[in-house]
Amino acid sequence: MTKKSWIWLAGILCSLTTLQVVGAEQDSSQQARKLLEKMIVASRNLNYDGVFVYSRGNQLDTMRIIHKADEDGEVEKLISLTGATREVVKGKDDVTCIYSDNRTVMVDKSGQAGKLLSSNFPESIDRISHFYSFRLLGDDRVAGHDADVIEVVPKDQNRYIYRFWVDRKTNLMLKSAIMDLQGKILETVLFTHIDTLDEIPADMVTPMNASGYSWYTSEKKTDEVQTGSNWKVQWLPHGFLLESVTMQVLSEGQKPMEHRVYSDGLAMISIYIERVDASKEGTKAMNGFVSLGAVNAYTMTHGDHQITVVGELPAKTVYKIASSVATDEKANKSSSSQLLH
Repeated sequence: MTKKSWIWLAGILCSLTTLQVVGAEQDSSQQARKLLEKMIVASRNLNYDGVFVYSRGNQLDTMRIIHKADEDGEVEKLISLTGATREVVKGKDDVTCIYSDNRTVMVDKSGQAGKLLSSNFPESIDRISHFYSFRLLGDDRVAGHDADVIEVVPKDQNRYIYRFWVDRKTNLMLKSAIMDLQGKILETVLFTHIDTLDEIPADMVTPMNASGYSWYTSEKKTDEVQTGSNWKVQWLPHGFLLESVTMQVLSEGQKPMEHRVYSDGLAMISIYIERVDASKEGTKAMNGFVSLGAVNAYTMTHGDHQITVVGELPAKTVYKIASSVATDEKANKSSSSQLLH
């Protein structure tokens, strides 16, 4: 074989190898997408009762989750098994959080609360496919169940990597992990036991008796109030859309705090805007970062307001979002300045 023929043949072989690799990657992506879709359906439609360990940073908690699904919709109840007694019950229209240590009940009626596990399941595979890619990593075993492992990888630097371990029999999630772009694990949910049931009695997902507790409720804003806000978020990672706007009053005598929730279909961001009265004794605006596991929060002052951004996103992304929050007047000046330069 001449040297020219050998180079030609080597080129053909390399091309065929590349096509095989690309084909394998596409096949893995399609399998991962289909399995992820099955996991989402199973998580919504099956009745299950399980115990899992939730790890983030140096914090380790054991919890029980009960999920009931019927013709009336979904109800989920989360019960802490370590530390102070806490319960969270998510119904069709609200979420009730009960804290026994300070005898407080928080009720969120915004209708936008996510699932109760640390990693919200994707709302739509088609939606998140614009911002994440999918691949099947292989198989594993969790809590005595055979599982397939899926990885969801962001297409930019502003999000995290997610992994899901999916039960081969029920398609329920048995384990999840959130990792930074360097592969460091930030949070995990690991089931130690899980049962699927034909039916779950209503009393299993009923909130505990909280008579005598202090109750606080956040309501969804009316359209009139929503359009009255003069605050703008000038930068968000591509794909994040506004999910809800609510007003929250956390204590008596406190002025309402605006709460906005944005999502890309997988990760969520909360932006809190509240007026701070510096003349009031004991009131002081805060500035700086707080991090726990995959969740980062950044607080800054903007005139007489305090802006806090909390999200399951990298710290630099949270900081960039917080820095972009401004009033209409400031936002317009910023836009004009950018146009001039």
